[in-house]
Amino acid sequence: MAEQRFGPRDKSYTILGFEFRAGLPQIWFPGDGMNVIVQLDSSSMNDPNLPLFQMAHECIHLLTPVLSANVSVLEEGLATYFSKDYMAVHFGGVWLTGDQKYDRAEVLARKLLLFNADAIKALRELVPVISRATAQDILKICPSLSPQLAEQLIVTFQSWDGKI
Repeated sequence: MAEQRFGPRDKSYTILGFEFRAGLPQIWFPGDGMNVIVQLDSSSMNDPNLPLFQMAHECIHLLTPVLSANVSVLEEGLATYFSKDYMAVHFGGVWLTGDQKYDRAEVLARKLLLFNADAIKALRELVPVISRATAQDILKICPSLSPQLAEQLIVTFQSWDGKI
C-alpha cells in the first residue's frame, strides 16, 4: 500500500524482518548498513493492533531508509499520516500517536498531500530519498505551495522544535 501511494522502496536494502524491543519503534541497520530490521516497542506485543500501527509507520521509513538522525519532518509526518490512514482503512476508528510532535509533522505532510496527492511520487522522481529533498525540490513539484511550508518539511525531525 505504501509503495502504491508513494513509489517503490529502495531494493538495495534487504529487509530482514522485525523484532520487539523496549523503546520507540524504529528501523535498525545491522551489519553493513544495507540490511534493515524493524524494531517495534515490546510493550505493544500483547495488543492485537498497536504493533500493526507501529509497523505501518515504519513501512514509510522502509521506502527510503536513512539513519533516524537524518529523517526529515516530511518523512516522519508522512509515516504518521500513513499509519493512521492504514489503520482507519483496515480496522476503522481514529488512531492517535499520543505524541504532539509526530502529530504536528503529520499536519505539515498532510498539507502537502492535500495540495498534491501525488507529491511524494513526483518528489521521489527528483530525489529518490524522501528525507534528502530540499525546499527547492518540493517547490519544483508544487510551485504554488508556501515556501515556509516547504522549509518546515525539510528540517530534520530530531532538530525540529515541533512548532507549526
